[in-house]
Amino acid sequence: MAGTSAALAVDLDQQVPFDIPPGSLAKALIEFSKQAHIQVLSSGDRTKQATTDGLSGTFTIRAGLTRLLKNSGLRFKSMGMDAVAIEATTNDGARNGETPAAAGDAHAAALAQVDETPSSKASGKDPQTVESAEKHEQKAALLEEVIVTGSRIPTVAGQQVVPVRSYTREQLDRSGQTRITDFLNTLPDVSLGSPDSAAGPTYANQATIRMHGLPVGTTLVLLNGRRVNNNNYGFFDLNIIPMAAVERIDVLPVGASAIYGSDALAGAVNFILKKEFSGFGTDFNYGHANDISQEGGTLSWGYGGDRGAIALMGAYQKVGALMGTQRASIINSTIGVRPDDACNPGNVYSLNGGNLPGLNSPQAAVPAGLTGTATIQDFVATAGRNNSCREYVAGTTLISPSEREGVLLTGHYALSESVDLFTEVLTSHETVSNAIGPAVGPQASFGDVLAAGNPYNPFGQDVGISYSWPSGTSEAFDRTTTFVRPLVGIKGSFWKDWNYELTGFLSEDWSHTAEFFHNTAAQSAALASTDPATALNPFTSGPPVSPVVLAAFLLPPNRYSFFSRTVSSQGILRGELFDLPAGSAQAVFGSEYDQSKILTTNNGVFNRSRNSYAFFTETKVPLLADREHAANGETLSISLAGRYDNSNDFGGKTTGQGGLEWRPTESLLLRGAYATSYLAPQLTQLFGPVFLGSRSGPVDPFRGNEVIHLVPTALGANPNLNPETGQSRTFGFVYSSKAAPGFEMIVNFWSLNIKNYITLPNLRDLINYPNVFPNAVTRNPPTAQDQANGYLGVITHINDIFFNYGDFNVAGIDSDMSYTVQTKFGQLTSSIALTETYKYDTKLRPGLPLVDHVSKVSGPGFAPRWRGNAGLSWKQGSYTVNMTMRWVSSYLDDQSTVANTHELGNFWIFDANSRYALGNMFRSNKWLASSYISVGGINLLNRLPQASYSAGNGFDFDSQSDVRGRYIYTQIGLNW
Repeated sequence: MAGTSAALAVDLDQQVPFDIPPGSLAKALIEFSKQAHIQVLSSGDRTKQATTDGLSGTFTIRAGLTRLLKNSGLRFKSMGMDAVAIEATTNDGARNGETPAAAGDAHAAALAQVDETPSSKASGKDPQTVESAEKHEQKAALLEEVIVTGSRIPTVAGQQVVPVRSYTREQLDRSGQTRITDFLNTLPDVSLGSPDSAAGPTYANQATIRMHGLPVGTTLVLLNGRRVNNNNYGFFDLNIIPMAAVERIDVLPVGASAIYGSDALAGAVNFILKKEFSGFGTDFNYGHANDISQEGGTLSWGYGGDRGAIALMGAYQKVGALMGTQRASIINSTIGVRPDDACNPGNVYSLNGGNLPGLNSPQAAVPAGLTGTATIQDFVATAGRNNSCREYVAGTTLISPSEREGVLLTGHYALSESVDLFTEVLTSHETVSNAIGPAVGPQASFGDVLAAGNPYNPFGQDVGISYSWPSGTSEAFDRTTTFVRPLVGIKGSFWKDWNYELTGFLSEDWSHTAEFFHNTAAQSAALASTDPATALNPFTSGPPVSPVVLAAFLLPPNRYSFFSRTVSSQGILRGELFDLPAGSAQAVFGSEYDQSKILTTNNGVFNRSRNSYAFFTETKVPLLADREHAANGETLSISLAGRYDNSNDFGGKTTGQGGLEWRPTESLLLRGAYATSYLAPQLTQLFGPVFLGSRSGPVDPFRGNEVIHLVPTALGANPNLNPETGQSRTFGFVYSSKAAPGFEMIVNFWSLNIKNYITLPNLRDLINYPNVFPNAVTRNPPTAQDQANGYLGVITHINDIFFNYGDFNVAGIDSDMSYTVQTKFGQLTSSIALTETYKYDTKLRPGLPLVDHVSKVSGPGFAPRWRGNAGLSWKQGSYTVNMTMRWVSSYLDDQSTVANTHELGNFWIFDANSRYALGNMFRSNKWLASSYISVGGINLLNRLPQASYSAGNGFDFDSQSDVRGRYIYTQIGLNW
């Protein structure tokens, strides 16, 4: 770092245990850096095209690098600051006995890229000039390659002032999950329902992330540090992103609007896409659980030259259907959803309260196994009984069949040393189908009558009938979604150590939905028909009607379209403001312009857009330096960030962030931060359709508690909404042991406060608290009699619309601990990640106290007190084996439908994965040298979701349970 005194060089004779498989040199160097705990700056094009025989055993850093770079035409040199650089071998031979060397810091987010730097002797330049140029190249490389979440100033991962949990491609692979939503659902600080169920909390099979159980929409989604479009529900559907295209996932669990703008109230999740790869690659995966399977694969190609590179990847995934009937142990639980009487076989009822003809009861269960035309005698044994079931749930898709395709294109071309053009294009398409209950389902409780003239009615009079036919057609909806996100940009350096970046991108998706609803008129006609060819027979065990008539029980589909788009441009300057005794003060200045649009055709046409612009800045100022261990960073530094956002529909908003980092010892980093954030009102909340109706029921406390009758009511949007606002605080430490290399502990205390929550208030509250909800109730002027009684005027209109009201106060601790040790039996790594949410208080209704939602399912959000993961992995040569245990603590079941003391949670889920690199067996075969095979299992003990009182399917969607049950998979990959 400029302005810092010379640092100690890497101790090249330090003994380090290594276990690096043969294959790509670039990947080997990255692995080398993790195991040697040094930073490596590498000429990327050469390392990407080279291979290595790997490294296994204990070596000095010098000897290890020499072995890795053997026959590669590369060598290494010490750069100071615990770093080495890779360069081409010259005719002068190795300098100072050094040979080609390896990779980045153990916490480095990516392998940095630098150009070759000739020695001062060869160039004839002044050594100070060469040293300055080398430092500049290192900084430029860091700025070019490292994408940091939670800051726009490139920082060594793990040393950000705000805590970030980062998940690498290796972790994604060994999890066995093939969808982003499935992987996120395994993390301790994430809340996510079943991502593909028609009946789960996923908004028509669309899913998003919720940090620490906070409401939908409060967590920002980023792609490579840039925003994406939100759909008409107010969030980005994560199912759109092909998991195969993701290189890393960063989870920021605290507010970050000062860096990224709106929506980052509860934090942000940043998906880092794959950028460059060379040659061809392909993989195929297949997995199976009881009654359901899924398969997928990728095909990739990349090419890199001296001035540019291009890469292309295609991904495909197909997921089968899982019906409620295939998880009978869940559907038929004794708690949860109230059993229904529309079953197969069903039930028959008297309409006048008297006994059914020929029976001693006004009701009877339809006997099982009836065929042909039933007689009264068939019902004698079942008189007074009732068949009950959950046929509606049984006929619903628990996991919807789907197909997803995606393509990722990335590339860059350097016009000069200071101008680099780059692009990335991500596009995907998904098709999802759902069944949401049987198409044939008459119910006596809804007035369905089997007519006396129906030829299959043995009672000779009209009777009530409850019945369902679970096979054949069903109520359903189908959806197709296409997502496109092209981006172009230019970046480079100028004037000493300053860098610039200009980008423009489009992010949009459009969905088409077809909804198939029950044709009640056709069903009623079949119940009343006197023609055996068209009459419905609810007593037979076979099909109740001909296929032609059955097909008419579904109405023609209602077709809707949903379109959302964000067009954005952004300019950023990064560089050093000035030098201080402790180092250089770094800064970022930038601005961006966004235009967002929502277009829907359900419930009429809704077409609105939002234009917004922002200015932001960020700085990091070193106050004290560690001169003996400069690579550790500053001993004491302060970070500040500020942002101003302005929108044409709700005005301006300023947010800020400040943080402090202090390293009292070489092994310990203390850090703390405070930030303000906001969430803009959704366009549909501000300008969506307003539906007119009438309401009755609540009493009017301002008129002697008289009952309100049929008051005209408007339901929908409120153009006077303000943004939700938030504050977040974090404090924690990062400890990396020097006495026990490979041991690391990270602990972060966090708290989040959200105010002005946008909600649809209770109708009673709108009436009782006119000062809290202004203009919600309109009254006539009080009459003379009203004035004499002290009454207000009669209510003439109610605006049952969105309002800003509600507070969330949530706090907890995120803890991570890992230890890697090299033994004669291989490398062992153990890890624990744990999140404790010890505070989750909400106040969502006036006049009521704070409500504690820790480990209590209720309201728009909650969190179990504890969620955690524990893992153990073993690596030896070409073999890797991983075991993961996931745990969620107990929590009280949903109280919204039935008051209960039922507890959920308090269980473990076990996953395992093994991988074998075939390179040792096929080193001489270019087609198989980088091939691998992986097998594993998810939820090995077959832990199914628990029965629950929650509305819907009657089982718990909010835990880490997997409705698939035990899932076994395999994956095979080739690279050449």
